[in-house]
Amino acid sequence: MRWVIRIEREEDDGELNTDSDAICIERSRLERAADLGLTLEDGKRIMAFLQKRVVTDQLGEYCKSSRRCSICAGPRAIKDYRQRVIDTVFGRLRVAAPRYERCRCGISRQPVSPVSALVPGRVLPELLQLQARLGAMSRIDRPPRSWRCSCQKQRASITLRPGTA
Repeated sequence: MRWVIRIEREEDDGELNTDSDAICIERSRLERAADLGLTLEDGKRIMAFLQKRVVTDQLGEYCKSSRRCSICAGPRAIKDYRQRVIDTVFGRLRVAAPRYERCRCGISRQPVSPVSALVPGRVLPELLQLQARLGAMSRIDRPPRSWRCSCQKQRASITLRPGTA
């Protein structure tokens, strides 16, 4: 069997845009329980595919809307395109980000790179929150039980100062 996943984007005016890119999942005949459903690897591929399309489309719209000068409403010239790396919960993405010339009116102080202004640290806030939550759950003296394998010896807690244990 084969499943093909395509993305369809609906514009605000109701127009449907079907993406030409697709992701395929193939399975042979079901013979054991391990072959049933999606694997973790399939889920990661699907989410990475979807995240890439959503982020690319959203940034495209954002960059298009930020190209006009906020003062004179004139279009700013495109200086060049740079590759930006953005870390998300579903992985690292590389996106083409335009850089604009300053407006000819000379009054506007809009950023040259709207993507860098939107995501200055190149990490989405959801990933930062997740990292902070997971970091707060871990103890300083040893990793969480789920990170340990059976081959590691159990160590006693480490005291930082004599008499504080």
